[in-house]
Amino acid sequence: MIISEQVVEALRADIQRVLEVFKVEGVAKSDSPYSDLNISDIAVIMFIGQRQTCIVREVAEHLRLPLTTVSSIVERLVRRELVQRDRTETFLKRKSRSDRQY
Repeated sequence: MIISEQVVEALRADIQRVLEVFKVEGVAKSDSPYSDLNISDIAVIMFIGQRQTCIVREVAEHLRLPLTTVSSIVERLVRRELVQRDRTETFLKRKSRSDRQY
């Protein structure tokens, strides 16, 4: 099945709107530890969470963001212990709640 660029862009726009609604709902719950995540943070977490492992370049290509931007996002998410980086393998994976230290 071949999907046209127009369909892909329409789908991307719809996903963006869903993410924006999700963000607005999250802000309404200001007691949530995730209320300060931005849409790019959420998109990166979602992409990583859909895979066993991935590399930053794959995330950047999928989200159509500059590699440096995604690297900064990943570093911020690693500091918050929302994703885990394995520099020996250059893989990323989403951390489960049980992996996090509070």
